[in-house]
Amino acid sequence: MNVSRAAASEPVLGVQDARVWLRASSEEEDVIQALIQAATDQVEENVCRTLVNRVVTYTLDAGEDRGPIWLPFGPVSAITSVTAYNSSDTSTAITDYVLVGDKLHEASGTEGWRVANGRAYRSLVIVYTAGYGSTAEDVPEGLRVAVKKLCRDLFELRSSEVSGSSVAEVSSNWEKLCAPYRQGNLSQWASG
Repeated sequence: MNVSRAAASEPVLGVQDARVWLRASSEEEDVIQALIQAATDQVEENVCRTLVNRVVTYTLDAGEDRGPIWLPFGPVSAITSVTAYNSSDTSTAITDYVLVGDKLHEASGTEGWRVANGRAYRSLVIVYTAGYGSTAEDVPEGLRVAVKKLCRDLFELRSSEVSGSSVAEVSSNWEKLCAPYRQGNLSQWASG
């Protein structure tokens, strides 16, 4: 199993908003931008969801006939393609499927995900669009606040390291905001 995600078209938190939230100077904008990205990535990993729309490529190795395929980092809004590759790396476009929520179901009467045009596949590549919407405003408020809180914690940790004091770990308050949105973790997606 392999999951790759393209960059989001818009950040969950703008640099200017973050600078105000962090009470940081304008000279630190590059650092703030990196912290926003790190916080967003961490929140997305924690909830196994995509915040702002982006393209996700999910590759599954051949295995048992798994029935519906759970697509990680939803919410899934559209399937771009489903492609099966056999042992000779010949590709076959799969078009007989139905998307229900974040699950991809084979259409009734098909041979199953393990077989494409009568031949067993080596891997299945699913490309789809996932996210709550195309702008930060589409992301649930709880997740936007989680990004802000984690960004603040990372910023304060950075300041503490610079001043020589020690901070044991980043606060977990942001994780509590993520809990209602959590969809498991990637190891659970691998098992279907």
